[in-house]
Amino acid sequence: MCIRDRAQPEFIQWINTRITGPDEGGDLGPEGVVFIPKAESPNGRNMLVVSNEISGSVALFQLDINRLNDGEFALTKYAFDSLPVIGQYNGLNIREGGISGMYYRDGNFHFVSDRGPNAAAINNPLAGGKVTLVFPFPNYAPKKYTVTPNGADLDVLEVTELKRPGGQGMTGVPLPVGFGNTGEVAWSDNNGTVTPYDIWGIDSEGLFQDKFGNWWFCDEYGSSIYKMNANYEVVERYTPF
Repeated sequence: MCIRDRAQPEFIQWINTRITGPDEGGDLGPEGVVFIPKAESPNGRNMLVVSNEISGSVALFQLDINRLNDGEFALTKYAFDSLPVIGQYNGLNIREGGISGMYYRDGNFHFVSDRGPNAAAINNPLAGGKVTLVFPFPNYAPKKYTVTPNGADLDVLEVTELKRPGGQGMTGVPLPVGFGNTGEVAWSDNNGTVTPYDIWGIDSEGLFQDKFGNWWFCDEYGSSIYKMNANYEVVERYTPF
């Protein structure tokens, strides 16, 4: 029972932490209830403590009330539109996008894109049932963005390719067998033109900057972690493969 207005109590949720049956247990015989306001709770959330007479246990509940409704948090949306066109495929303009990771620091947002445009082709008869993806731009290099809020928009301050050692752009093409290959087959078109695997392919997902100015990116292809310098060039790669 939740009471915001004593004249109009409102039912929200019923929770039973008792275990019934042959292995009866859990919390039995609730007796005392203490409310801990978020200002005094160890995790900054409103909590409810319930003591149980029969089981001799104490249960701690976190009250997950929508914090947008009570004014503690507010939602602001920023438009991230009008991104550059990567190229055309089958007469369509394919634009940058697909933000996979975000990091906030010193008033700016830092984004990392996904591996790049691709589409499932497993149902294509030429795929032979293999997990096949069409990469219309197989040389596409995932990007790192620095953006800043400007009214209702996000202004792009910097956009840079992720680079392999030596400064050449990485790609989003799957890794070779033995180096974290996911079993995916890469095509560059619907005609079954195979795109070679890339040892420096990355399916970028998250990013972070350390106190020395290095950037760290995680990759879900080979479960790799990349350390990159301020120019987003690979310095070290950590991988089990």
